[in-house]
Amino acid sequence: MLTQPPQVAIPYMPPAQQKTMKLMGLVLMPLSLIFTIKLSAATQLYFLVTASLHTLQSAIFYQPWFRNMMGLGAVPTAGTAPVAQVNNVWQAPRGTVIDTKAKTVPTATDESYFSTIKESISSAKTSVTSTISERGESSEKKNAAAKAREYEEKRALEEKEKLIARREYKQMRRRQR
Repeated sequence: MLTQPPQVAIPYMPPAQQKTMKLMGLVLMPLSLIFTIKLSAATQLYFLVTASLHTLQSAIFYQPWFRNMMGLGAVPTAGTAPVAQVNNVWQAPRGTVIDTKAKTVPTATDESYFSTIKESISSAKTSVTSTISERGESSEKKNAAAKAREYEEKRALEEKEKLIARREYKQMRRRQR
């Protein structure tokens, strides 16, 4: 059925977007595993089926036989503008000319790619460390509040016992008279 192996859209993207997409693949895969591991099996199955259908759709849309059958034309390569179809009726207004050339973006080297990942990891570590310290402080406050509550209950019990002892003493004195 498929005449070519499935292609990803990365070769057709600008270099900055390619860099972002690679980083997203590295970050989102583990995150999605972490966040969906506690979900029900039906939800996980839904995500699996949706991702599979999306992958299949992308693979089919890049096949030349499908593109020809649907009248989509050839897949544009990097640096080429999309080819206008002949049967289009609408035309852009011709009043002003706007320069729509893409600005050249320096390609990302492996060194800058890994430095970006290192920066992301270090900022994540800082965020996690601050969150843990905040939670530690809040747990200390909860412990202090629990100890204060326990002390108040103990004091209330002692005061109640003193009140009962005074009443018993008064009753005993009345009986003696």
